[in-house]
Amino acid sequence: MVGDNKKVIDLIIELKRKCQLKEEDIRKEIDVMESAYNTFLALEPGNELSSKEFAEKLDLSPSRGTRVIEKLVKDGSLERKRSEEDRRRVSVSLTEKGIEEKKKIESLKNECEERIISNFSENEIKKIRGILKDLVEVL
Repeated sequence: MVGDNKKVIDLIIELKRKCQLKEEDIRKEIDVMESAYNTFLALEPGNELSSKEFAEKLDLSPSRGTRVIEKLVKDGSLERKRSEEDRRRVSVSLTEKGIEEKKKIESLKNECEERIISNFSENEIKKIRGILKDLVEVL
């Protein structure tokens, strides 16, 4: 079998590269930048995050998080709200436009998922999911 002698880390790197290429295809298809794409994946419709939570969830510095928020508010994909109790506290949530973008991404991800799992039996899919979950925890 090809790849039997490859190190696990080399296989992970190869898988990561292929996943990044697929994500790039999705971003191109719906015409969004990586920061917007990651935002749509991170936020759920109806949920609000503080600016700090937003930056942490996307693994961004606070200043980079603020710039991403500004761009997406200007684009109409995010809504920014100031807290009534504490005017310094700002929260963000998806607008209808942002929700539609998220739906497009989820649809394309589902198509990709179907292409992947159609090559495996139910039992193999369970094993793959288990191994991937374990890898995520270890890494």
